Amino acid sequence: MKQTTEQVTPIKSIVTRAEALESDKTFYFTGKPCKRGHVAERYTNNACCVECMKAYQANPKTKAKKAEYNKSDAGKARRLRYDRSAKGKAIRRASDARFYQKHMLDEAVVYLMRMTCRDTGISWLKLGSTTHLYHRRSVLIDGQHTIDILHSMVPVEISARQLEAELHAVLPSSLVPPTVFSGFTECYADTPTQERLMLNTLAMYEVSLSELLKAA
Repeated sequence: MKQTTEQVTPIKSIVTRAEALESDKTFYFTGKPCKRGHVAERYTNNACCVECMKAYQANPKTKAKKAEYNKSDAGKARRLRYDRSAKGKAIRRASDARFYQKHMLDEAVVYLMRMTCRDTGISWLKLGSTTHLYHRRSVLIDGQHTIDILHSMVPVEISARQLEAELHAVLPSSLVPPTVFSGFTECYADTPTQERLMLNTLAMYEVSLSELLKAA
């Protein structure tokens, strides 16, 4: 007897929108096709088909329109209201917890991060050292900035402060960002060339320091 290798799609149980609202579920499923023919789950809050929403969000025109709205005063105000809401705070706490688990270290680290001003959308690169990367990130976000950690390393045979000073000495002239914060003099222009140079410099120091440790 031939054995089939086809995957069988599990049948989803029927859940009405009323039942989903009552049980506080994000999605519901009727088993009926939407106006575009998708037999898929629907969002409980607006009854929109999940597949239709995916196609809408993937549309380049939609992305451009959303980016333009996010830069507008109305978009910024909406984002601020969301960040201050109970749901926004819960998502922020979950994101911080994931970051903490990833970057929790006892040793001092040298880090390279991208900071972006939420009001202007201007970004820059910041190089620094800290004994608590999670706390340092939280301080710098302070409601005005978004933070992306590009690289972090734990120096060996040299202090983080000393390595940071050496890196600042060999890197091109720094940039004064449009906002003032702790360590604002340790910033550089956010360009692909500058980012590549800084990452390569950090990688070069990592290799040389690890070879020094092996030889010791």
